[in-house]
Amino acid sequence: PPHPTMAWRHVRAALMLTVCVVAADDCSEAGGCQCGLSPERVADIEATIQSNPVVMYAIRTMRCTNAGRTKLRDCSISFKERNFKPGDIDKTWDRFKDTEDAMWRYMNCKYPVEEEGMVMHSYIFARGRLLGDGFDVAGRSCEELRGASGAKFSEL
Repeated sequence: PPHPTMAWRHVRAALMLTVCVVAADDCSEAGGCQCGLSPERVADIEATIQSNPVVMYAIRTMRCTNAGRTKLRDCSISFKERNFKPGDIDKTWDRFKDTEDAMWRYMNCKYPVEEEGMVMHSYIFARGRLLGDGFDVAGRSCEELRGASGAKFSEL
């Protein structure tokens, strides 16, 4: 029969592996908002946010996305748009808690945006800082938004 210490080593190794897998999928602020995304994907998202004057991560066809895109264009503000499409968006667009999409879960964990209790579908950043969802941005003046993407950013 195997030595008892040997069996416990295997159990301990299995438990450690389980903890690591669960931690990588932890979708909480305390757990780092991994939400099932790879560390490389998270690093790419964060680098894009930090390295662009204005960037929008969004689900392309949603009203908040369209509102933000329209406002930025109307204000003649250049921006980078990165779209994602949850496979379950037809069923979860108004029930975020039911989505299995890792990207949307990550964005909402790390940068929560809601309108009247509903999780939004767009995340707009200026100089590495969240401005809000597309409806938030649409409600700001062009002067304020131009300032956010340039020298007067500290006023936000």
